Amino acid sequence: MIDEIKMIQKNQTWELTEGPANRKTIGVKWVYRAKQNTDGSLNKLKARLVVNGSVNNMKIFAAKILSKFSMENCKPTSTPMTVGMKLSSQGDHEQVSESAYRSLVGCLLYLTATRPDIMFAVSILLRFMHCCNTQHFQAAKRVLKYIKGTLSHGIQFRKTENLKLVSYTDSD
Repeated sequence: MIDEIKMIQKNQTWELTEGPANRKTIGVKWVYRAKQNTDGSLNKLKARLVVNGSVNNMKIFAAKILSKFSMENCKPTSTPMTVGMKLSSQGDHEQVSESAYRSLVGCLLYLTATRPDIMFAVSILLRFMHCCNTQHFQAAKRVLKYIKGTLSHGIQFRKTENLKLVSYTDSD
């Protein structure tokens, strides 16, 4: 857990501040998991910080992300990633600040708690945390442009007595 907090601080994913008296805060909780080797022995213990947020809180957070990365006046796009885009760590693209890239992708990862529509794009961006370049940063900014056009989208989690899970699939 301490390592996770240090990484959040190092990547400047968010900053810890006093909450305003007249506002609700986004709740979080730590989720612990024991990772095991194939033989069943303990490999390592993992801890992650998970959001207990609402759509409105996440909408406010998304707007803050847009502001933080100077994208509040950007032109929205209809998809979080260009169709067929291939990102690579190879090539002659100019390197960008790892801390800025990690902060942006960390913020996007936080949003995936209520925005599964960006999960695929964010998972691709996460692959390049250690070798980010202008191509990766532009792809991350495209996700911001998508968020700009879909600020009201998201999943709202509600407490309920009777949970009924319904799913649909299309298999050919």
